[in-house]
Amino acid sequence: MNDQIVRAKQLVEEIKHHDYLYFTENKPAISDEAYDELWFELRELLAIEEVSKALKRVDMPLGEQKSYLAKVPHAVPVLSLDKIKSSDASYEKNLQKFMKKYPSASGEYIIEPKFDGLTIVIYRTSEDADPIFVTRGAGQKGENVTEQFKHGYLIDTFNAAKRIKPGTAVRGEAVISHKAFAAVKDTELGAEYANPRNLASACLRTNDPSRASSFGVEFVAYDLMDNSIDENLSLAMLCEYGFTVSDCVVVTAERLFESVNYWLDDDWREQYRFPIDGVVVKPNKKILNPEVNGHHQKGQ
Repeated sequence: MNDQIVRAKQLVEEIKHHDYLYFTENKPAISDEAYDELWFELRELLAIEEVSKALKRVDMPLGEQKSYLAKVPHAVPVLSLDKIKSSDASYEKNLQKFMKKYPSASGEYIIEPKFDGLTIVIYRTSEDADPIFVTRGAGQKGENVTEQFKHGYLIDTFNAAKRIKPGTAVRGEAVISHKAFAAVKDTELGAEYANPRNLASACLRTNDPSRASSFGVEFVAYDLMDNSIDENLSLAMLCEYGFTVSDCVVVTAERLFESVNYWLDDDWREQYRFPIDGVVVKPNKKILNPEVNGHHQKGQ
């Protein structure tokens, strides 16, 4: 039990550290998925009564720090993706388990790049309301970065968001291309950030709304959160609205393993325009199951 209490306290300090880097310094050191793993481990430990009692005086809540931007609760928690490592010996078996856990009503799956940027959720609440752009944050609520999408070429993304059906939401990634990052990395601001993801985060999460467009931040949409339509159709609709959309392929369940292996090829990823840190697999036609949280499946 003492080991569990010690580990829980370590996790609290780790999460606080990464909260500070993300919310205050604009220099996240780990991915959203790695951050979530720390949270999930801590929550499991806090479910143990003795651990919870031992940590009752810990400074909470975690997942928040001071920032320039207003906080916005997410309509549906922005959860991390279920992960399968291609380096694992049981990789093919794990992919089969994934298909059983998240079956596709059409028998088809979507494969698309997993962008290494800043996750953004766009909400439009009514016909008369302008869209709101919100960062993922810690998953429960994010920061309002709408003003950043009203400047420069990003106004095109804002106008596209005004066309989405009220009551729905769009998820995508704010990214900086390899070419744009190379052009600014030797500048005073660019030199502060080790990679395009950190620079994209810094440009959006600032009180200067023109910075994002000045440094080449782009938005790539990959999910129209509407379970009533197929994923490939939702991407086509996002394209019609005027969004830049994620590349993808539709494959049958029988060809999924072969196709995922092709997409994991390092040469392809290195040549892609934006930084990629994996691939995303999701059912083309979702079947909701008991593990669904709100309107969106976790395991995509």
